[in-house]
Amino acid sequence: LFLERGTVLRGGDKPLAMLSVDGAALSLGVGGTVRGWTLTAVEPGQVVLKSGEHVRRLALGAGGK
Repeated sequence: LFLERGTVLRGGDKPLAMLSVDGAALSLGVGGTVRGWTLTAVEPGQVVLKSGEHVRRLALGAGGK
């Protein structure tokens, strides 16, 4: 998974992560998948992705409210 950049958008009960992955822009909510990785948490300034036994915490810029 090659994450170029991203932003955490906070809002209500369904926060989103706006990501640029392998050159493609996409938005993911918790439970969404990209390239075999599942977004397990969206937190202020970071997201948590899991693939099998592997877990990655990625620091991102914060945007929105």
